[in-house]
Amino acid sequence: MIMTEIIPGSEDSYCSYYTYLDVDGEPLAHFTKRKLRQYPVGFGEGSFHLTDWAPEVAETGLALLQALGVRGMVNVEFKRDERDGELKLIECNARLTAANELVRRSGIDFAEIIYLRAQGRPVSPATTYETGLGMWFPMHDLLAFRELRSAGHLTTRTWLASLRHPQIPAVLDLADLGPTVTKAGQLLRWGRHRVLPDRVQRASREVFDA
Repeated sequence: MIMTEIIPGSEDSYCSYYTYLDVDGEPLAHFTKRKLRQYPVGFGEGSFHLTDWAPEVAETGLALLQALGVRGMVNVEFKRDERDGELKLIECNARLTAANELVRRSGIDFAEIIYLRAQGRPVSPATTYETGLGMWFPMHDLLAFRELRSAGHLTTRTWLASLRHPQIPAVLDLADLGPTVTKAGQLLRWGRHRVLPDRVQRASREVFDA
């Protein structure tokens, strides 16, 4: 049995640091982002991410990883505890994450860094990227919005305002639409009974079951 503490705080208290540490433990990249919403609320997958630059998050994450002797690509996630304002560790991922396309499109391609390092080729440090870019998962975020609004934690105006950021799709690529079509079908099957009215659910079920 594993016991963990639930860190109190709002949904937008989650933040992440990404880096790649070379053989000497020196970072070849710095990147931070925030997870503004997730579904299910409180314990779910991120439904809206936003790139930013948070020096405290980067410094804390780097210090932790260097103390542990980590090498290679890693993502460490924190949540700011509303009780004392301190960053508390949530998890570490020694891999690319679901927000990888957001990271890449903002200016840091960790997959390329990993590939070049695996070949023993030099990599120039990557420390600059575009902030204010969002990654939106519409179906999950709509459900998160409804739940947060019902609880009085989010207004419609605030939710819509957050979506004004330039958006990076997680899987859409006009050169290869296969993953997009597959993902869209999965989301429609998953979300139709959570979002759609009963009569629309019946109609969509007839289409999918045909």
